[in-house]
Amino acid sequence: MPRERGYIIAAMAFLAISASFLIGGYEFIRSSAISLFLDTFGAGYLPYGLAAMTLALVPCVYLYSILLSKIGGMRTLALTSLFSFACLITLYFCILAKSKTAVFLLYIFHQIYILILVEQYWSLTNSTLSSMEAKKYNGAIAGVAYIGPTVAGYVLYKYAQAVGTELMVLLAALSILPAVVLSLTAYKLAGEPQPSAGEKHGHKGHLHLSLIKTTPALCIIMSAVALAQVLSTVLEFNFSRMLGAKLPIMDERTSYLGGLWCIINGAAFVMQFIISPIVLKIFSVRTVCMIIPVINLVSQCVCLFFPAMPVATASFGIFKCLDYSLFRTSKEILYIPLSYDARYRVKQVVDAFTNRFSKGASAFVFSGLYAAGVSISASVYPMIGVVASAIWLKAASLLRKD
Repeated sequence: MPRERGYIIAAMAFLAISASFLIGGYEFIRSSAISLFLDTFGAGYLPYGLAAMTLALVPCVYLYSILLSKIGGMRTLALTSLFSFACLITLYFCILAKSKTAVFLLYIFHQIYILILVEQYWSLTNSTLSSMEAKKYNGAIAGVAYIGPTVAGYVLYKYAQAVGTELMVLLAALSILPAVVLSLTAYKLAGEPQPSAGEKHGHKGHLHLSLIKTTPALCIIMSAVALAQVLSTVLEFNFSRMLGAKLPIMDERTSYLGGLWCIINGAAFVMQFIISPIVLKIFSVRTVCMIIPVINLVSQCVCLFFPAMPVATASFGIFKCLDYSLFRTSKEILYIPLSYDARYRVKQVVDAFTNRFSKGASAFVFSGLYAAGVSISASVYPMIGVVASAIWLKAASLLRKD
């Protein structure tokens, strides 16, 4: 094997292990942040938290793009990672001091930092591998990455009630430190991707949003991400509503969530290593991108006719498992032929901002209904899910067959 290719494979291995630490830490904080929020404010305030998160994401994405222009991809990843570590440590001690504001901020921040960091990992991957290599290795990279959250979910399930939910926030912060070291090692091995002469230092704009207008693939990816998050929001609200009623005790609820995420991440791990490479070898990326909304469409139809907690849990788990495996690996391949600015700048807008904006906008609608005193029946959530899945399928069908 040529030396250069050996360095690239080693870089992807280090990046995958780094992602395992990062996403594993996020698993600690995801269940904990939701459980703390429900215990402090109640499920009725979830839409307000998501709406606030959307507003906070705008300056975060823009500041990331400025850093990218000033110091490049590798240093930007290091700085944003260390900043996230500092924020989580601060919030942890504030929560120990019984600050309700810190609980609210944690719910907002935990949804922002993970997206901005993870998308930078994929920017490096998409700038290093060819499309054929990505079909072969993306599943393995994501599979290794989900070892961390699977283990973290098990730890939550076994020990959250014994040690307390708050300690999980500290574990999430500490997990960022090895992730930083490993991700920088990956950059050193792969070599830092460089923009073209016309793209250097953000010459075409820190965000270069004009690319969205001129690149059909970016428009389709953005549509798919937006619709997927509308579906994610209704699934999360429906599931959280039932969960809060069934498990009112915070640490017990955290333990349950940890066990659930352990199962979801374990299933995603299996799909990444076994199912994703096979599916991507047999089918085109376009076909795979169409299969995913079809599965979700069927799942939402089942929820519509059988509105029970086990069904809502299964539907939520199916969506997340597909989102973390087939949807992620197939979607990332679409970025590979695109320019540096598309892979590093516009990607944050398309994947990170659109992801959370769609979720936050959906939450804003629900919060308006709650504020107006409108009662939302259980059937409304899967009905919206059916519509979102159908439109998502139409958007995916617009991808070119090649």
